[in-house]
Amino acid sequence: MLKIQRRWIANSLPDRELIYALTYAYSELHRVCKDLATQMGSALDASVPHPTALDPSSNDVARVRFVKFAKPGIGRHTSVRMNQDPNYKAPPAFVALREALCLAPKPSSLADVVAMHAKLAQATFEQHGNHIPMLALYDKTWKQIDFMSTAFTDQSEKYLFWRNVADRAFYLKAFAMVWTSESWVRDISEGAQRPIHELPIIGEQLHVVGADASNGCEVVSWEIERSDGAGGPVLTRLSPDDPRQAGHFNFTKPVVAAMKMAHSSGAS
Repeated sequence: MLKIQRRWIANSLPDRELIYALTYAYSELHRVCKDLATQMGSALDASVPHPTALDPSSNDVARVRFVKFAKPGIGRHTSVRMNQDPNYKAPPAFVALREALCLAPKPSSLADVVAMHAKLAQATFEQHGNHIPMLALYDKTWKQIDFMSTAFTDQSEKYLFWRNVADRAFYLKAFAMVWTSESWVRDISEGAQRPIHELPIIGEQLHVVGADASNGCEVVSWEIERSDGAGGPVLTRLSPDDPRQAGHFNFTKPVVAAMKMAHSSGAS
């Protein structure tokens, strides 16, 4: 009986190992129970693990290991869950923005969600003078189902990060992603001859990039201008047809492919 059950799960999720299938099943059960608790005016007990706590890519269940030729030893991807600081007091600008967003209609499209994140990104940058990378995943009803940040030490870690995001998007059955991050703008005229990290930096931008399983794409970008004086950095919003606007965000492609797989008839 166990063998039949295992074969059925594996066959229902092509190209996925059993552990990913079980993680997917648990995330679906968690979603149903959470929605039921909300419907009844309650909430899941804090001791119930979130599906991302069982992420096979960030624990030893899948036993995925990586080797960097420039660094000795074997590495692995890790994720750390952080609780909200109960003593945190939001600045007045954030309180005002939260109140405005609560009064606004609920987002009902990718454009709405990206516009909301753009307001948050601009307020965050103007408050702190910078913006750490942030990723949010949404379900088909435009409810946020996952949120994370990251720190990259080199180019290879970006590939590992987006591989893990694709896995999470699949087993959480995400429909859309929104990525907020600062980025360097480089001169790519010699891109075919030199590694990207050696290309000259010619500017900085702040991006909010949204993509979904229906091939939707929404981008909001700002040019970051830094003065030599005491003043902080200034954001200048770029229009969609501005030549300074970055062209392609290829890192979204594996995540979009995973979201499409999650919403295909075979994974429903």
